[in-house]
Amino acid sequence: MEEAFERAVAKPEKVNPDFLALINSSLEKCREQGTSLIESRNTERTAFHKTENRVDSLSKYEKLIASWLSRYGIHAEILKTEYGHLQIFAPELPDSVPELPPGYGYKGGAARAILQNSLGLKGQTPRDLDIVFLGIEEDYELSNNLAREHMPEDYSHGHGVEILEPDYFTSRDFTLNEVYFDGKNIFCTRQCLTDLLRNIVRFTEYEKQESYHGDQFYVSPKLLAKAVRMVAECKVRGAENARLAEETTQLRNVYIDDFHMSLHLDRAMQAGADVAQEYVNIMRERKFLPQEIQSASQAFEYLIGTSDFVFRSAPEEEITEEDSFLDEIEQEYSLEAHTSTVPFWKKA
Repeated sequence: MEEAFERAVAKPEKVNPDFLALINSSLEKCREQGTSLIESRNTERTAFHKTENRVDSLSKYEKLIASWLSRYGIHAEILKTEYGHLQIFAPELPDSVPELPPGYGYKGGAARAILQNSLGLKGQTPRDLDIVFLGIEEDYELSNNLAREHMPEDYSHGHGVEILEPDYFTSRDFTLNEVYFDGKNIFCTRQCLTDLLRNIVRFTEYEKQESYHGDQFYVSPKLLAKAVRMVAECKVRGAENARLAEETTQLRNVYIDDFHMSLHLDRAMQAGADVAQEYVNIMRERKFLPQEIQSASQAFEYLIGTSDFVFRSAPEEEITEEDSFLDEIEQEYSLEAHTSTVPFWKKA
């Protein structure tokens, strides 16, 4: 028995030299291909950063920004404020954004839509409207009425018109949100403008946290999921080159938990089936979702089983109508009603 064991574990006395040569040749080719791929990616990354640095340098001057815009066929008067931000006149509002009384304006997605419209770009319909007061003395009754009419979801949760904070530009989540509209003019940072033109979703310095795992920075799973949804919406609305900033795609020690992935899948569903599908595609590419999940419906079924998130899965107007109906039922029958909206892809 011992002799048999020794024979089984003993090293072979002879190895076919041709076989060894083949193995060594294959390994060498793999090393060469791997080295070539790494060098190629490093070259691309270096070229990208060089371009980013040039854009960053040139965009410090409003005249150069205006000249750059003209290359895109955009002719707009760019002014620089005393605080270093950009000011652009908005001759008219897009159809999706209503006019407001003097002293009121917009921030967030609505302001970004106005900026896109003023530059002659194809803008997105804002998911919701964020109204801000920029005047001297606020009429609280008027503010309440504006919130009830134009911000019904926020209003139902006790939120309304906000006062624009003094640190507004230094406390945003994405550079694309470093913009507001005061009723006549748009004010934005140069990074907001340059990222808007190139369809780049970039985290602000305000949101970047220190990484303890070797990455350049860390961002919360909630914010990363939102960034993916923003890219998906941009792609579906016609900006095929929409993407996360290069510095974000290089992050390796980041993740998105199932709850926040579900939250933004639900919001993507509200924007449309095509947005939800693009969102899932990006999640798969980034390996946040298993590769066998191919569709939004499969992602929905998967996440139902892994998180405690309650999907609404319907356009917001449907949810609003449903909630109003349930309120009437509760008042009429004094019942505590519960509901579960059927996913849009399973509707008859």
